[in-house]
Amino acid sequence: MSVPYFSYEGDRDDLAKWSTKQGTEGIEKYWLKKNQKSIDGFETEIAKRSGLKEE
Repeated sequence: MSVPYFSYEGDRDDLAKWSTKQGTEGIEKYWLKKNQKSIDGFETEIAKRSGLKEE
């Protein structure tokens, strides 16, 4: 068995659509909920650097 061939069909716009739907407030809430630590466990300081108040 081997790795199948894939062809480029175009850029996906799922993330752009999602972020537009969320709006600025939704993105900031997401940052506070999900992005406080990096994948390796370090503090991201995203709230502090963005001027957001942690809830």
